[in-house]
Amino acid sequence: MTEHNILEPNSPESSTVQGAVDWPAERARLRSESRAKYIAHVSAQLTDVDISDVAGVAECAVDALTTWTRVSTGERCECGCHPRLPESDNHGFGFGCPCTKSDKEPRRGIEGWLASIEEFWSSEEGRAITARRQADETELGQWLASNPTVVVTSHGGAAPEQWKGSVDGHTFYFRERHEHWRIELDLRPTGRTMKVWVAGDLDDDASFEDRDVEAGKVIAEGSARAAGYGETPIDRIRFIVRTIRTHLGQIGCSTHTEPRRNDLRRLLGNELRWCPTCGTRLED
Repeated sequence: MTEHNILEPNSPESSTVQGAVDWPAERARLRSESRAKYIAHVSAQLTDVDISDVAGVAECAVDALTTWTRVSTGERCECGCHPRLPESDNHGFGFGCPCTKSDKEPRRGIEGWLASIEEFWSSEEGRAITARRQADETELGQWLASNPTVVVTSHGGAAPEQWKGSVDGHTFYFRERHEHWRIELDLRPTGRTMKVWVAGDLDDDASFEDRDVEAGKVIAEGSARAAGYGETPIDRIRFIVRTIRTHLGQIGCSTHTEPRRNDLRRLLGNELRWCPTCGTRLED
């Protein structure tokens, strides 16, 4: 595989490349040209508008910038090249963005947010959730203690939910996000690393550490609506273990090996489409 050396736009090396683009100047030029085009566009829309109608002018300007329709069908165009209004109430639709506040206001907002979290976990509802989670963890620990060939080194999260460990000596990684899950088996180093936050200030490099990225063969994936998927940690580990052992049983099954398969073909007088022992679909 051919390796390509890609330089960052503002890296020192890029400035030595003959004909390299001055990206800050290019961005400034594009912003200026874009601004001029949209000023001309809005001006054209306001030609026949009564300027004394301030609300009407404002509505016309917003529509001129954010409402674009296909000439052929009249349907709204969702292409990302057009300006658009916020589609969520994040940061109060933009009016509560930290850029609109002084340096002290975001800190007060964070402190208030942290206080609200602490207040929730101190409430009756929060204590009930904590108790339920502790009971789930106790049940999981008891199950693992009675199944010594299953090891869980980490688990948790919701988006995504992730599990790592081993089953019968095979390392695994389970991940579920947006109701779609996958299981990787026999993890190996990929040669890549990623920065992982461990503790402290998110703006402090010392709060992160580089960790090797491992990956394995994806042996199964599917929907969270699969039979036996469940809701609790004990449901999930049973589902993971069952799926892995089914896979291991299929690849290690001796019933559908060629000599045994020929014996069964002669006995049944027909081709086998499914292994009678492990359920693997067989090629014709």
